[in-house]
Amino acid sequence: MSGEQARYHLDKLKYRYLFLRWIEIALISSALALLAFAILGFLSTDFLLRIFLSALFAIGAITSMIFYYGLHRLNNNFFTSYLNQHFPQMNESADLLLIDENELSSLQQLQKKKTLERFDTIFPEIKLPHRVFRSLGVFTACVVLSMALSSLNFPGTKSLMQFPKEIRPDKSSGSVFIRSLSITVSPPRYTNLKSFESVDFNLVLPEGSLVQWLAQFSEQPSDVKILFSGKDSANFLFEKKSNYQLQKVITESGFYQLQWADKNKTYRSDFYKIEMVKDQSPKISIKNLDQFTRLKFTDKLTVELKSDLSDDYGLSDAQIIATVSKGSGEGVKFREEKLRFSSPQKISGNRLEARRDLDLKKFGLEPGDELYFYVEVFDNKVPVPNRSRTETFFIALQDTAREISSMDSGLGVDLMPEYFRSQRQIIIDTEKLLRGKKTISQFQFNSTSNELGYDQKVLRLRYGQFLGEEDEAGIGLAESPQSEEERDVTKQYGHQHDTKNEHNLVEQKNLKHDHATESKSDEEKEDPLKAFVHQHDNTEEATFFIQSLKSKLKAAITQMWEAELYLRLYQPEKSLPYQYKALNLLKEISSDSRIFVHRSGFDPPPLKEDKRLTADLSEIKTNTNLRKLDLEKEFPAIREALIVLEKMIVENASSVSSQSQKTFSKAGQELSSLAIEQPVVYLKGLSLLKSLSENQKKIDLNSLRGLQAILLKVLPQQTSSPVRHQFANHSLNQKFLQSLDQVKHE
Repeated sequence: MSGEQARYHLDKLKYRYLFLRWIEIALISSALALLAFAILGFLSTDFLLRIFLSALFAIGAITSMIFYYGLHRLNNNFFTSYLNQHFPQMNESADLLLIDENELSSLQQLQKKKTLERFDTIFPEIKLPHRVFRSLGVFTACVVLSMALSSLNFPGTKSLMQFPKEIRPDKSSGSVFIRSLSITVSPPRYTNLKSFESVDFNLVLPEGSLVQWLAQFSEQPSDVKILFSGKDSANFLFEKKSNYQLQKVITESGFYQLQWADKNKTYRSDFYKIEMVKDQSPKISIKNLDQFTRLKFTDKLTVELKSDLSDDYGLSDAQIIATVSKGSGEGVKFREEKLRFSSPQKISGNRLEARRDLDLKKFGLEPGDELYFYVEVFDNKVPVPNRSRTETFFIALQDTAREISSMDSGLGVDLMPEYFRSQRQIIIDTEKLLRGKKTISQFQFNSTSNELGYDQKVLRLRYGQFLGEEDEAGIGLAESPQSEEERDVTKQYGHQHDTKNEHNLVEQKNLKHDHATESKSDEEKEDPLKAFVHQHDNTEEATFFIQSLKSKLKAAITQMWEAELYLRLYQPEKSLPYQYKALNLLKEISSDSRIFVHRSGFDPPPLKEDKRLTADLSEIKTNTNLRKLDLEKEFPAIREALIVLEKMIVENASSVSSQSQKTFSKAGQELSSLAIEQPVVYLKGLSLLKSLSENQKKIDLNSLRGLQAILLKVLPQQTSSPVRHQFANHSLNQKFLQSLDQVKHE
């Protein structure tokens, strides 16, 4: 065995020792936590407090045992000392295993070699100290003891402690009071949740749960019922020996309170909330497909669909709703199909991944057709399941035949493209090309840049039509005599419809004049009337715009020339500034060409000349409008209750007057409507108002301040009013203002 192998074996001993000690610590701490929880439950402590104190016991036990065993400072020296003490054959030389051979003398190296051989022999026989079995016995004993203590605890003790003392009179008074109350919640069957007994009167339960209240009274009362949210009630059914039972299906959130009567006196419990957890709709996500997918006819016409489905209680069904669109224009036909997922065959469970291969050939898709689909999922809620669906996904099969047919210049039809890119779209595509420059080849980059240059040219020609340009001769220098093929550059790079057929898209206005057609002879060229006639054949004069807009449009077209130049030179980064300048000019042209309607003003009646400058105001009547503002305030009882609360807090009142009790009772009626919608926020305030209205609770200033804060949340925020407010000025204030005025004028 080498020195490195010895250190490796010492590390294995360390990990084994830590594993055994941590098992021992976990068993002891868990046993103490269970025992503390049972003892605190026997003492009728609050449930959350029991959990907190039990956790403190467990944390204390873990911390003390870590320091007791020294696990926070454990190292290999502990194990070498253990070997020296329990294995005499090591000759007290186990420490040499941790020292490097370069630091040892020749005699120590010889001793280390012997120690390594002996350590290799005794390593399988080493048994580290631990108390796992003893800890397991302690854990078992504590579990049995905690179960015994829990069985001794009376079932109604916890529930009874939550009732206010005011509604549980002493036995000597002869009044009927509640001995115990148990609440059992049975969730709907489709949720697959087990029934449970609520440890608190404030219920948090799934939607549609069946709740059973079982109340045991000291004597047989009369008219036992539960009031739900102050507007509905349900009567208890008598069973035996003063036991009453009520079952109700909960379908909405709110609050409730118990009510019973005895000797012409009615008792009511505190308010308790009912928080209903609604069944959520299923969730769907499709991550392997984009919302818009374009395929060529030469591509693989099979699309794999992967959908992640999930629900809180379980799924019942899922399907794909697909629609096939065939044809174009007015001859479009639609066909809808419902598809099932191929994997899994049956949709069930809370979470799964569903798959389906969409074969476009089986759908009968041809070039130019499209497929629309979405996924629809249902959960297992009864009687009406929740439904969710995804957005619509599009798969288009490109039609290349339409592009090929446009290359034939012999067709006698309008072959102009159905749409052309705007300047903003060209800018977006140029920026996209620059962002993806590193991810595409140089050939593809140059080809895309050239196509954008062609789109820029098409856009330039369309704006040139508004300046009277029928071809590319309208801007730039005059063309030299060339052949038709040399002059028409688009025949080499684009379609035939880019130049000579553009008049089909612009409505030609046939402007007729009374003068005869000018001749191109030398005599007519010297005609002195040439400067005064309408030269409609001049491309500089044929325009739809006024001169200012015309100059801006010419400037925009010039910028488009520069942008097209750099796009043709495969330098789109230099073309962008010219594209932005062209876009800004087009925006200015669009704004300047708008037509604004002048607003008509007030046309006063004519003045009577005989009444002018006479200062006669007899016929002038002052128009006085009296408007009564409806200053009826919301929640009048709550506002009055706030005044009473403020007075009680200032006076440190020890009792509630009868008039104040009526005020608090009316405020409770107004607050109950809000507590139905938000029981968590207003239920505590409703309980305090009930206690004050019945004068059942000893007045506590902290409770009054808390109730005041809750009632202030109810009132709407006051908005500032433009009406001038009048304040009562004291005589001293008036004298002070007069003195300030005198100082100001001195």
